[in-house]
Formats: sequence, structure tokens, C-alpha cells
Amino acid sequence: MGSLLIQTLRAKVSDATILAIDPGERQRDEAIREGADRAFPSLADVDLGAGADVVYETSGARGTVLAATRRVRNGGTLCLFAHHFHVEPEAVNDWHMRGIAVLNTVPWAAPNLGHEVQEGVSLLEAGVVRLRPSALHLVSPEEAANVLSNDKASTKKLVVVFD
Repeated sequence: MGSLLIQTLRAKVSDATILAIDPGERQRDEAIREGADRAFPSLADVDLGAGADVVYETSGARGTVLAATRRVRNGGTLCLFAHHFHVEPEAVNDWHMRGIAVLNTVPWAAPNLGHEVQEGVSLLEAGVVRLRPSALHLVSPEEAANVLSNDKASTKKLVVVFD
């Protein structure tokens, strides 16, 4: 998701400074190829001064909401681009006390989901946004059920192709 987000942000806001954080070196290199200006192994390596205008949290990992919140400037925006089962109370307090807008990017809650899907497909068709073939596997619906039910599967990122 981070790769798609970086590509989409670069296409829509070409003058934005995009910083990516990922512990994996391969993922950081890919983030740079996809349009990030810089990539870091952890949030601790990033000095944002007074904070960023917008911070996207895409991992859904425990503890990341507070860490991402602390990187947003007062009055800035935090976009939760992952499902979070646990949000630290300190983060919620920061949202209130520092005037941080929090956006939940659940697609089915979009006011005009049809338009969002059409725009995404248009970006894919135009080659502006590219799916990472290394992270995705094209499978039939029957294969998808087998892969998703196999605990030993090496991937859970699938594109289901319907003929």
C-alpha cells in the first residue's frame, strides 16, 4: 500500500516532499524509485522540526498511531491508511489538544466510491501508478482461496483475476 500511496501522492501533488519510513532496505529503495524524496529505516531517524503537514500511517502495527501523531504539526492532518486494532490514548489526546485532523481512509466510506475507483483505475491504465509485481501474485478465484487458507503461504498479497 505504501508504494501505491507514494506513486499516487507524487502524481497528484508533484511538489510535495515525500518521506518514507520502512525498516526494510529493499522497501526503502523501492520507495525512492516510486517517488519518495528520502527514505528512513525508522521514525526515530527523521527530524521534521515542527512537524509535517500530513502524515500517512500505512502499517497498522501496534504503537504506530502515536508515533505518527507525534510527527504531525499542530493543526496538521493524520491519515490512517491501515486498520488499527489499538490506538494509544495519548494519540487521541494529542489530536484534541493540538488540533490534528484525523482521516480514516476506509474506501467504502468514501462519499463517492465509484469516482474514487474510476480515478484509481485511470491512474493504473495511464501507467502513472504501477502495481509492484514482486509483491503481488495474480491468481484465479479458486487459487486465491487456497493461498489465503494456507498458513505457510509466502504471500497474502493477491490480485484475483476473473476471466
